[in-house]
Amino acid sequence: MTNIMFKEGIAYESSYGCAGRAEFTPIIMVKENQEFFIQNKVKEITRDGYSKHHEERNLNEIERIKKQLLNNDGKFLKFHAREENPFKFIQWVKDNNYTFEIHGELFYECNNDSFVDFHGNVKEYSAAFHYRIYDVEMIQELKNKVSECKSYVKWLRNAS
Repeated sequence: MTNIMFKEGIAYESSYGCAGRAEFTPIIMVKENQEFFIQNKVKEITRDGYSKHHEERNLNEIERIKKQLLNNDGKFLKFHAREENPFKFIQWVKDNNYTFEIHGELFYECNNDSFVDFHGNVKEYSAAFHYRIYDVEMIQELKNKVSECKSYVKWLRNAS
């Protein structure tokens, strides 16, 4: 089992929502002396009941993600999907003869190649999904499994 730690990056302020502002603090996973961005902790500067609810939900989500990363040796996290494990999700798509609907890219390399977002929709089921993959070997295995399924390109990201 790999030693995994979490730390906060440098907070910054930016626009949030339609007219609000918030403080964003990057949450970072440290694994084998390498840093990986997970997501931002968001603290809205406007303080009302609605803002407090979103802040609490964001903190709970970050804790859920940390536990998930600790449980799978820091290989991946699920933002939202039917299955916790992306391989089980792909198998579900294949077993039901469903189609991956691609919006931009199914596998999007982010943040200086430190992770890949595997995301899209299931066309027949309208099941949006989003996983973040940190393990290079796992990315290739997922791509191989996805190639066994049907896919439909809704639109492609510009390769500029």
